[in-house]
Amino acid sequence: GWRVCAADIGVSASDLSRICNGQSVSAPKVIAVCDWLRLSFRAFYLPPPRDAGAMFHGTSTETGSTCDAG
Repeated sequence: GWRVCAADIGVSASDLSRICNGQSVSAPKVIAVCDWLRLSFRAFYLPPPRDAGAMFHGTSTETGSTCDAG
């Protein structure tokens, strides 16, 4: 069953259910399932579109470091 299979893979039965239903799971879980199936995870990877930079606003909310470098 799903639980035995999931235990063999190293993920939860809920993770397998999410994958089967097209829902998101973490990259390590996808890699674990692909390794178990002897498939390359790259077969399921969709790179971002070439104009992906357009979705960023170009401003940063990060602040500079306040630590002394010495």
